[in-house]
Amino acid sequence: MKQYAKGLFSLILLLTFSLTAMGQKQQVRIESLTRDPMDQAAKEHPQRDGNGDLYALIKVRPSAKQFRFTFGYMKSIAGGEHDDETWIYVQRNARKVTVTGEGYEAIRDADLGQTLSAGETYIMQLSFDEVISIRKHSLSKQMVQFQVEPAGSGAVVTIRNNETGVQEMFGTVDATGGVAKNLDFGTYSYQVMSDRYVTAEGLLTVNTSEGTLVERVRLQSNTGTVVLTTAPGADLYIDNVKRGTGTWQGELKPGEYLVEARQTSHVSTSQRVTVLRGEKTQVTIPSPIPITGFVSVNSTPLGAKILIDGQEVGKSPMNVNDVLIGSHQVTLKADGYKDYTTSVVVKEGEMASVSATMEKGFTPGEGRTFTVNGVSFVMVPVEGGTFQMGATSEQGSDAYDWEKPVHSVTLSSYSIGQTEVTQALWVAVMGSNPSYCKGDKLPVERVSWEDCQTFIAKLNQQTGMKFRLPTEAEWEFAARGGRQSKGYKYSGSNTIGEVAWYKDNSDSTTHEVGTKRPNELGLYDMTGNVWEWCQDRYGSYSSSSQTNPTGASSGSYRVNRGGSWSNTARLCRVTNRYDGTPTNTNYDLGLRLAL
Repeated sequence: MKQYAKGLFSLILLLTFSLTAMGQKQQVRIESLTRDPMDQAAKEHPQRDGNGDLYALIKVRPSAKQFRFTFGYMKSIAGGEHDDETWIYVQRNARKVTVTGEGYEAIRDADLGQTLSAGETYIMQLSFDEVISIRKHSLSKQMVQFQVEPAGSGAVVTIRNNETGVQEMFGTVDATGGVAKNLDFGTYSYQVMSDRYVTAEGLLTVNTSEGTLVERVRLQSNTGTVVLTTAPGADLYIDNVKRGTGTWQGELKPGEYLVEARQTSHVSTSQRVTVLRGEKTQVTIPSPIPITGFVSVNSTPLGAKILIDGQEVGKSPMNVNDVLIGSHQVTLKADGYKDYTTSVVVKEGEMASVSATMEKGFTPGEGRTFTVNGVSFVMVPVEGGTFQMGATSEQGSDAYDWEKPVHSVTLSSYSIGQTEVTQALWVAVMGSNPSYCKGDKLPVERVSWEDCQTFIAKLNQQTGMKFRLPTEAEWEFAARGGRQSKGYKYSGSNTIGEVAWYKDNSDSTTHEVGTKRPNELGLYDMTGNVWEWCQDRYGSYSSSSQTNPTGASSGSYRVNRGGSWSNTARLCRVTNRYDGTPTNTNYDLGLRLAL
């Protein structure tokens, strides 16, 4: 009897050990991570970090939406599911990854084998070890999946076990509207909550271990649609929160809101709007009321063109009425004289005065005009000289390592486009317009370096000239103001908003060329609006002095300069540099001609 009891005890230990072993988790492995140089998805579908740098894109194969990926201190953004692969955007310089998922052993701080680069696309291949076993609790649990519509609701699901009374968080739905979790057998009450929708409630019963129980929930909107319209340049605020400029349409919860139209140097207008659930409310807010004064302009010689903030208003002498209060730039232009520029402060109902004696000499921005199929453009002469290229002292702590070392460069004289190449000129030469934001006077964009070479070849055939892209050194010398340089951080000013359309003032779009203040040579938009291709291959700087440098002798990337409407001020400085493959196109990338 004792022998039998001893054997039974051994069998129980063996069964216990076996059941415990069978409760093991499945294994997931990272088989490989490779960069795909031909895949441009990271640039064609870009995400950027707070500094405006492109994220790298990892395509995980097969689809891995059941897993969570973290990359140490580097930020990442879920990119959704695409054809049986999961997209993840990751900040550049990431080297390690942690992968977790319910039912799988975690991969922690795995070395990626390389450092992720901005704007590049990588392929991550996963594999799984199948574990064929009866898990310890498989007979008392079932996988439950909530599928919530609309998919982008961001809803949170909570459940309550009706037998135990325990309430817990089930999870937050992903971009597809799904969230899943194993639940013990039993009956559950649930709530699906989202800020813009009515809370949905329901009941479900978990009683089989086979398959996945899918609970489909359709949320009902808890908002009303609001359409606001005001003057094109006025900002729309709802309860002191800016929502748009000129027009705005969106969803708001039912209730009463204060809607205002605000504009600099104007009296704001406002009214109260009542939003009802499920209804559309259209409101036109009266245009803000201008607050104005006057500017009296006199000059020697008489008859000089008067431009206020770049807009021609007449000829001197003249009293200019209805000028908005605040600081304005007044420029006088006369043939054979240097431009005269000054600032005035206009106060409500008062007269500000400008009296100028203009100097004879060269006028910045004067140059040779060319016309192609009815479209004219100006090439501005740049007198050769020697300058310090790279991260000079005025760039301060904003300078990046790739702008160093500072080195001496000597250039021969050349000419450069007064503005970026416009869509009108591109169409006149090429017969089609690749740009995302359409407009004759807007800079052309979404053109590759190779597209630019084709455009220039056709332009030269039609004009008999030898136009080209500027070298990187020619571009920086011109952006700094050439021999007229005053040492500005941006092209023409230390205050970027005076000379550039960039992230903080562009309203996320390009603007007509030549609408901001020019630099010392009379060149427009060399800071901001769109990046500009240079002829050079991208490469590291040398500390040695150079004469008419043409860039790196080898390499697959070409230089971009100037920053764009989508970038922060730091990226738009005259010394910052970026790169792209010759086939790369983007909605903030254009060109400027050299000759």
